[in-house]
Amino acid sequence: MAIQYTAIDFLTKLSQSNYTYTNAYRKKVNESNKDVEALQVDVAGLKKTVKDLGKSSKGLTLNSGLENLKIYYKKTAVESKGEASKTRFGKQLKTLVKTFNSLNKNAEKVPDKELEKQLEKLENLFDKNEKDLKKIGLKKKDGKYVFDSEVFEEADNKVINRLMEGKDSFIKQTEKIMRKIETRLEDLQYNIVDRNMMRTTKYDNDEITLASSFALAKETTNILGLCGSLMEEGALPEEFKEEVTEDLGLFVTAYNNADKYESEDFNTLKTLCEEKETELAKVGISFVEDAEGKKTMHYDAKDFDDPDFQNAYVNLFGKDSDFVKNIADCCNKGFNNTLTPEKVGVSIVDVYV
Repeated sequence: MAIQYTAIDFLTKLSQSNYTYTNAYRKKVNESNKDVEALQVDVAGLKKTVKDLGKSSKGLTLNSGLENLKIYYKKTAVESKGEASKTRFGKQLKTLVKTFNSLNKNAEKVPDKELEKQLEKLENLFDKNEKDLKKIGLKKKDGKYVFDSEVFEEADNKVINRLMEGKDSFIKQTEKIMRKIETRLEDLQYNIVDRNMMRTTKYDNDEITLASSFALAKETTNILGLCGSLMEEGALPEEFKEEVTEDLGLFVTAYNNADKYESEDFNTLKTLCEEKETELAKVGISFVEDAEGKKTMHYDAKDFDDPDFQNAYVNLFGKDSDFVKNIADCCNKGFNNTLTPEKVGVSIVDVYV
């Protein structure tokens, strides 16, 4: 909800803070989901491990074949090579278990139906291959997978091949599911969230001067309008005459200050005044043209008892005056266009609610 100020109060507020205004606002921003990012680390690790297992299993298959082709290799060399491949494969299985358990744990922090669906498929895949996984040292204990290195040492290469080789093998199906999980996490990585933000807007001297001129022109015109209604009724107190004289002079000052800047709203104000040039002259406001052809306003106080003054004043500022209304509307627009208060969460009002 916008904060309400009158034009004068808003200018006062700005003058007290070096022509700056700081406001709070809500903004929709893209923020990374830390839980998703943690899960992405697990997924990346599991994908790499699965890929490495696939490569290592090919080494085990090769070494198994070499044992039957000792004509090409010495037996000790074959055995040494096979042991190295199996040791590497065992380490990768251990990493697989660790990463898989971490994945399931971190996934609980990311509620998403599609993600849950893929994780369920992954869990079912492990359950489906439970017997073979046990034979290579992977078994479930207390809801988590553990790796038994002793069982693995006795594992048959045929079981390993069954799990790791072929497009429908355990490892290939795992890769397929992990790709889907990875894609889904990319969609979930960033959330659009509402955040409380602070913004400081700096206004320059020209903006403040122009806005102040519009505010002053409006305030003086409104006061002149109130006095005009009293004069029209023949009830203008004597002490108000000094107020009228002062405000006519202030209106001229505001007009000339605004005339120093390029402004479509001032051009409208200028047109409104020039259309009433004859009557304005009768209340003491005239346009004087300088040597360069530029018109400026001047004010010379007139006799309040002069009938021409009274008639012109009532015509300009009397009850329900279009001139007063049009000047006020023009100045409101000029003030708002200059300072754009709505952009800093401010609503300019005539009277506080």
